[in-house]
Amino acid sequence: MTTPQPATARGAFRAATLLTLASVALSPFALRLAALHAHDLGFAPADLSGLTSDTIAALLFCAVLMLVARGSRIAAALLVVPWTLGQYANFEHVRELGTLATIRDAAYLADPTFVGGSALSPAQPVLLVILLLAGPALAWFGLERATFRSAGIVAGVAALGLVAQALWPFSDAVATWRQVHFLHNDGRLAVLAALSPEPEARFFADPPSAMLDLVPELAANLDGEPIVPLARPDLNVLLIVLESVSGSYLPTLAADQAANISQISMPELDALARDNLAWSAFFTHQRKTNRGEYAILCGELPNLGHGIPKMTDAAENGWRTCLPEILGNAGYTTAYLQAAPLAFMLKDQFMPSIGFDRVHGRDWFGAAYARSVWGIDDRAFFEQAVPLVEELEAAEAPWFLTLLTVGTHHPFVVPSDFRRDVRPDGSRALLYLDAAVSAFVNRLQELGVRDDTLILLTSDESAGVRSADDVLTRILSQNWGFLIALLPETGSQRITAPFAQMDLALSILDFVGLADRGGALFGRSVFRRYDRERSLFFANTNHGAAGSLSADGRVLVCTDGFRRCRAFQAPGGRPFDPARRVEPARNDEVDALRQLVRRSVRTPGTERASRNLPLLSDPVFVAEGPGDQLIHGGQFVSLEPGNWIEVELHIEASGPGARVEIEHILRLTGADQLSTWRIPLADGQTLHLQYTYAPQEPIDEVGARSIVRLLEGERLRLDFGRSRMTLHSAGEPPAPGIQVQRREITPQQPRAAPDAP
Repeated sequence: MTTPQPATARGAFRAATLLTLASVALSPFALRLAALHAHDLGFAPADLSGLTSDTIAALLFCAVLMLVARGSRIAAALLVVPWTLGQYANFEHVRELGTLATIRDAAYLADPTFVGGSALSPAQPVLLVILLLAGPALAWFGLERATFRSAGIVAGVAALGLVAQALWPFSDAVATWRQVHFLHNDGRLAVLAALSPEPEARFFADPPSAMLDLVPELAANLDGEPIVPLARPDLNVLLIVLESVSGSYLPTLAADQAANISQISMPELDALARDNLAWSAFFTHQRKTNRGEYAILCGELPNLGHGIPKMTDAAENGWRTCLPEILGNAGYTTAYLQAAPLAFMLKDQFMPSIGFDRVHGRDWFGAAYARSVWGIDDRAFFEQAVPLVEELEAAEAPWFLTLLTVGTHHPFVVPSDFRRDVRPDGSRALLYLDAAVSAFVNRLQELGVRDDTLILLTSDESAGVRSADDVLTRILSQNWGFLIALLPETGSQRITAPFAQMDLALSILDFVGLADRGGALFGRSVFRRYDRERSLFFANTNHGAAGSLSADGRVLVCTDGFRRCRAFQAPGGRPFDPARRVEPARNDEVDALRQLVRRSVRTPGTERASRNLPLLSDPVFVAEGPGDQLIHGGQFVSLEPGNWIEVELHIEASGPGARVEIEHILRLTGADQLSTWRIPLADGQTLHLQYTYAPQEPIDEVGARSIVRLLEGERLRLDFGRSRMTLHSAGEPPAPGIQVQRREITPQQPRAAPDAP
């Protein structure tokens, strides 16, 4: 028979349990209040949910400590140290990015640059030290009376709390970090994924082809009216990428979006936007530098979901032809310069692999006004970039130089004596960058560099607006970038049509007269005006968000693994205007976005089973005048038994009273023709031609070409929705020889000449 525990003993037991719980709950509670203060937020009812979640997480960890204390009280007390460090890491993540940390973020702790540059530069060092001392001390005293029974009771209370928390609805008006503990959120999402798993996903070894299959309008499109003179051969190109700068920081651009919501202003950069070409609805596709730079330099969407970053993938596998290589093949000298270490994010491998002749990082620089593990300050960076520009100018070849700053990256590289009146440090860093950019542009003007150089200023990602009133605005602002173009001639113009990072590579080629070499890129030229809008896609893995802007101006944003989706019609065509009316999303648009996100990610470990080879760079061809006109000369590829090619043409014809004959030839190297199709096509008709060719023996080179001849009328416009050859190197091949899957003309089929042998 158990002897009843005296009241004093029971009181001591409860006190010890509460003391242990306090040792664990102290850090999440204190840091939650610190995060609210850092974001200038008052306490709201939804924050009660966050405190409840903190308590649940603390109870569960408290139970773990009690079990460990049965073996070693010292070990249990010391476990509070990594717990506290984890809470503080989440605080820094919330403070800088406005979203919860995840277990995936722990991978950055293996990178010495991240650890030295950010992890060892806490924003609140005094608070961190207090928590690291107080937590283990309280645990040491509280765990003296720990028992298996007490651990079970605490775990049981936590389980009841989890049930109650599951019934607490999430608010779309308040950020997720205010409503749930970061470990609780990871567990919550894992449970939701297990209870409602995503449909079985296909694996995509070739994301560009997979995305184009779903959304053909992503392909290179130069069917627009130029807004400035184009095709300027041998013009130099200077691409300046400013770390984390948002379009909301430039009042002129923010006013175009009716979104003067930022407390941060960069007046010098804003003046450049007013006096030159500037785009106010410019999307960044993702957060993190390696996603943004990949989209800018390679003219493709980065991963819109979780997966190996394409910069990392391309550095190791070399599977994409990017802008530096294209320009280098055209005679340009190419150089890349950044203030940060090159090894971080594998830029030391990626940048040379995509065609940069010279690649320099932190170790290249000498003097600095301020320095951290991340690199040198922005003023010193631009000052030391000037001699490199002068060196490139002195050579005979045109040049392409990309610059990337780092001073506005946490923990912010700014001299201690600069604008001490400004807080927080992030705002100081942006003002410091603002002055440095202005001085650099003025120096380029003095040197005469602007006379023969296209200068583009943009950002790798957007830090967004932390002070925005609602969550949706904060999420969208983290995909709001900017673009300013300084042309050799003077003139100002603001463009409100939406463009994005993936458009820049094609735009540069368009400007310097090399557009015909950009057919494999995504996007449109920012230097053209288009009659029809298109869809744009973006994501923010920090927020677990993905979104789209449809051609009709409808914005969709999904979070929590597509479980919470909201949509709205962009007011006045302004996607970043906060005066929006949010409504539930439609299933069809959510499914389309989900599929595109999947296709953007190359599946780890899959072989590159297919390679898409565009047959022509410009999707529009105009047939006019007498004689044969070559539409494309095709791609020549080598084939082994088991490999095969698939050719697909989708051609829409338009031109009153006009009619042509299209001759499509599949041939070997030289004059040997495997097959020829001669197909008449008239105004209002669409040609669909799709076939495969598989060899029985090795083929040195096989390719396709198309010729058009005008039969009637003055001109016929041919719009190519599809024009590609796909090389397949895995899977079940078709029957040997030529196999036609589709040969059809809609809406009516004219009589075609017989195929030539």
